[in-house]
Amino acid sequence: MMRVLCTVALAALSGAPAWTAAAGDGSTPSPSPAPAPGSSAPLVTFPTPEGFQALDARMRALVDSGRRGGVVWAIAREGAPLHLRAYGQRDKSAGRPMTTDTIFRIYSQTRAVSTVALLRLVEQGQLSIDDPVDRYIPSFAKLRVIREVRDGRVVTAPARTGMTVRHLLTYTSGYGYAHYYPPAAGVRHLDILALDQSIQQGMDKLARYPLLSEPGARWDYGYHSDVVGRLIEIASGMRTDDYLQQAIFGPLGMVDTGFFVPEEKSDRLVHAYDAQGQDVTAKLLPLADWGARKPFQSNGGGLVSTAADWIRFTRMLLNGGSLDGVRILQPESVAALGRNQITREQGPLFWGDKSAPDAPSRFDGYGWGYGVGVRLEQGPWSMPGTPGELFWGGLAGTNYLIDRHNRLVALAFTQYQGPDGDAQDGVMREALYGPILRPRQ
Repeated sequence: MMRVLCTVALAALSGAPAWTAAAGDGSTPSPSPAPAPGSSAPLVTFPTPEGFQALDARMRALVDSGRRGGVVWAIAREGAPLHLRAYGQRDKSAGRPMTTDTIFRIYSQTRAVSTVALLRLVEQGQLSIDDPVDRYIPSFAKLRVIREVRDGRVVTAPARTGMTVRHLLTYTSGYGYAHYYPPAAGVRHLDILALDQSIQQGMDKLARYPLLSEPGARWDYGYHSDVVGRLIEIASGMRTDDYLQQAIFGPLGMVDTGFFVPEEKSDRLVHAYDAQGQDVTAKLLPLADWGARKPFQSNGGGLVSTAADWIRFTRMLLNGGSLDGVRILQPESVAALGRNQITREQGPLFWGDKSAPDAPSRFDGYGWGYGVGVRLEQGPWSMPGTPGELFWGGLAGTNYLIDRHNRLVALAFTQYQGPDGDAQDGVMREALYGPILRPRQ
């Protein structure tokens, strides 16, 4: 579901319900990186043992009812013990149980990691957030935008606005994914993200296709973080996977996170199941090989990780860029990452189908920061949470949130393809903002 600050860079950075995709609220981005005490967030102050038991029972029920093959959930609150549980199986045919160290394909959660990596390079002065992208990737110099489809033919014109690094981080670069393009545009998703090519080759292919809209005009879900991956390579002088290991995974102790699973850990990689309980692992979108190190790494969706690793990453963001004495980002960068960066006119948010943009969505009341969703101060909202929350998820059933009001992080990981794909997120949220967190009497 991927990223010492100089003055210029600082200024630039300045039975669960079926959760479904889209709306940013507010005509201007939220000015504050986190909600203030006394805002519209519920005044919850401490977790209850009964609440954790309720969540435990609901997660077990997801597995026992056959809705999921297995699930891992975790909640870490500042100053409190980590709650980490696993149920079900990660590989039914081999009889392997789901364990707390199970490795998951986290798909779009990768975007937050690539964002942190790029912001770290901005802090180091290797590039600026308002630099034109073609300064680093020349193939992006002469972009074109789709104006209309006439007689089965795509009509384009030169882009009037140059694409910047900021456009990539805010997902307003003009790129969407292949299935959002008219068929006549001929955009081939798995050609752009082919694993046997370099990231440079893949992004040069992407640059040949037109944009869906002018840079800065509209939020779209698409290839932005994959372009960020190429910028990371250029600015760091390293392969993206090597840079992420050196700058993020190694310092944070994220020992099981990367773009592939070493052979000695392969039995910990979870299998995916559909609504009928059939193994659909072979049908998962191949955004990485996951069994071998390939030349291409999708910085929009290629990572694998564990619950424990992801808790460390999100705790680092909750703490303003540091964890256990290790600083990954400066607080100003984390504040910019977690501030809504899009307007109502640029929205709404969506994930998957955007054919009915005015329909109710699980993203109602959310905006977008840099590579993450941001819950806005004003609703209406379609799911429980607190203003200022950061969140996102992955294509195969992984979800997380960072609650800055209550100083906690939470996740629910499974590997599933089918309807009601965010049921585990709904269970987690209903328990978290129902029985778990209660006002002190």
